[in-house]
Amino acid sequence: MFIRKTIKTIFLLSLISYLLFLFWHPKLPSQSSIYPDLLFSDPIQTPVKDKIPYLWKIKDQTYRIVPLFEYSARGLVVSEYDAQNWLDFSHKKDPAQTKDLCLIWGTNIQNGIYRDLQYKHGEFTCYIYWDQNQSQKFNGLQFANNHLIPKNGNLAKLIKSAHIGDQVKITGQLVNYEILDTNGKIISTRDTSTIRDDQGCEIILVSNFEMIQKGFPYLEIKQLLSQIVLITGVLNFILFLSLP
Repeated sequence: MFIRKTIKTIFLLSLISYLLFLFWHPKLPSQSSIYPDLLFSDPIQTPVKDKIPYLWKIKDQTYRIVPLFEYSARGLVVSEYDAQNWLDFSHKKDPAQTKDLCLIWGTNIQNGIYRDLQYKHGEFTCYIYWDQNQSQKFNGLQFANNHLIPKNGNLAKLIKSAHIGDQVKITGQLVNYEILDTNGKIISTRDTSTIRDDQGCEIILVSNFEMIQKGFPYLEIKQLLSQIVLITGVLNFILFLSLP
């Protein structure tokens, strides 16, 4: 009886701790800690010289890439979504997709509105919430969700390490892409946004990723602890069910 009660207590504590880790987010960095480049520079976008599609293979999946624009953007990460989490089944056939980073920059940081807004991320979209007064200060042209496709494994690790509160610079190309099956038939397609005033995301084939300033180094610790707590809770629950 004591063992069952102890295991049940550990499971409940693990569940509560995991939920706290999951929903707790620190406040975004103050204006004084933001680099000037993020305050006064918009993304740089220029047409590519060669828009000829080409095939690219990653993890046994074939992509047809259509490059459209050379692209470079700086911003503060206000929301993120890891497409390689085990609950995301929609991206299982899209292994090149690593992470979405929602960035904000320019006047949205200068006037301080970025710290008063609320952000949320789905599997494909970054959402932002404001009240009527905040909407007058918010500049929708200086906010974007970036769907990142790293060119190699090292870039993938760098992108993976980016979290809310980080200041980053992303360089690459805005692309459209198709995912092909083994017979060359199209499984799915994704088209990039090429303007900032629509509801689409920028699909960036990343050639360089720079961490300008780390926001909250302890977020990696939080992420690791939440995973440990979740695994501990699940194991205790299984053990609890197996007891006579």
